[in-house]
Amino acid sequence: MDNWVSSLSLAYPASRRRFGIDRRGVRGYRVACYGSLLTRPAGLSVGHSIRIDKYMPHESILDVSQIDQDQVAVSRDEIYQVIPHRFEFQQLNGIFFIDEEKRVMAGYREVRGDEFWVRGHIPGRPIFPGVLMIETAAQLVGYFASSHFPDKGFLGFSGVDGVKFRGQVVPGDRLVMVGRMIEVKPRRCKGLVQGFVNGKQVFEGTITGMWL
Repeated sequence: MDNWVSSLSLAYPASRRRFGIDRRGVRGYRVACYGSLLTRPAGLSVGHSIRIDKYMPHESILDVSQIDQDQVAVSRDEIYQVIPHRFEFQQLNGIFFIDEEKRVMAGYREVRGDEFWVRGHIPGRPIFPGVLMIETAAQLVGYFASSHFPDKGFLGFSGVDGVKFRGQVVPGDRLVMVGRMIEVKPRRCKGLVQGFVNGKQVFEGTITGMWL
């Protein structure tokens, strides 16, 4: 779809297109495409209206530069008194703050060079695995939800949507995870989480959990 959008932008001048495209989208930024198409790409009929917004990053939940990263509200030990992960799967190092009214929180994960995945992912060029970014996000959401329903028992990871990896994370990085809860109910919870390294968004996804 990226290549098609780029080709369509070049092939049809603005006077013949009834839609607008920000071509930066082909590089992973913002894409907006509305209206009737003048071509017939695979899977779309002539005149089919589409909105290509799956490439667009959500607006940042908050300005990460405003987070005081010298202050930790919830320590690693306190986090794992609430959620059950142990050993290598304790992904969070701490939580900077939790805003209960806005249901927003920010935590962090120090990515070290001596971790179990470094040797194999990838030899000579270690990159923090995307699945562990998702797991870190899930634990942030899990902590918030489990703190609100401490007697519900085990909160299982039941779904993830809209995941995008927008940059690599390597040993020595601090991955700051910012979350906003979309839903916190006795049956399930859902939260949007964004990950940042040095102020740049490298990850986003929506995490869903259910009590089992």
